[in-house]
Amino acid sequence: MSNNDNIISSDAVLAEAEQAGLKRILRAMIPASDEYGVPGADDPLIVADIIATGRAVLPEVAPLLKSLGEPALSNAVAEPDIEALSVRQEHPEVAGLLIALAVQCYY
Repeated sequence: MSNNDNIISSDAVLAEAEQAGLKRILRAMIPASDEYGVPGADDPLIVADIIATGRAVLPEVAPLLKSLGEPALSNAVAEPDIEALSVRQEHPEVAGLLIALAVQCYY
């Protein structure tokens, strides 16, 4: 059972593709490190905290997240993820929001 199985669909802040896009951006921003034994920002607990904390603002960026999430759901994402990293240049206001949420919830 996933974390979202017990949420009424109308209560979900982000759809599956939007969550996949969020995870893709978070993974590019703060990747996991085996060397230091720390999870990436795309860790399920961290993502859940980011979604809960950003509940009021994440729907505003959902279309961008969805566009990044659809390829992720089909496993069509190359490493390194240049497209996810380009969000910072192409959408600085979205990047700023996601960086603030990630830092707040990760650390």
